[in-house]
Amino acid sequence: MTNYFLRVLPLCFAVSGVLLMACKDQDVSGESYPKEIDFGAFKLNVPDEWASFKLQGIDSQVGGITDGKDSLFYDYGWYSNDLQQLPAADYHKSTKKINGLDAYIVRPKKTGEGIIGVYIKVDQQNKFNLLGVSKNEDTVLRIFDSVKFD
Repeated sequence: MTNYFLRVLPLCFAVSGVLLMACKDQDVSGESYPKEIDFGAFKLNVPDEWASFKLQGIDSQVGGITDGKDSLFYDYGWYSNDLQQLPAADYHKSTKKINGLDAYIVRPKKTGEGIIGVYIKVDQQNKFNLLGVSKNEDTVLRIFDSVKFD
């Protein structure tokens, strides 16, 4: 009986390991968060614990979203900052398509130690940026990817 147990025990561990790996969280980096916030000119998806807030703007629509730890601020209007002035030595800079529009993304080379942001020229007049400081870049980048303009 003991020999049988010693032969079966490694098999039990192997099967348990395979089952645990199969239960691992799935990579959902390409999916939007389920909670959509509508700001009128644009919409974005955020994790359930995030909420929106409005600020007073003079010539543009401004406000933000927060989860109580991290906050991202948006500016939608004619004069939204294009984020180009951030030093290349301190930032990763890239471009991609978001909602069919060219987007310029900046993120600090040291996570959480600088601005992470996106800039999009929406049309001939309107520009958009969403930026903040966050150590949770994956969440922020997924939020950026979800931006949709009306």
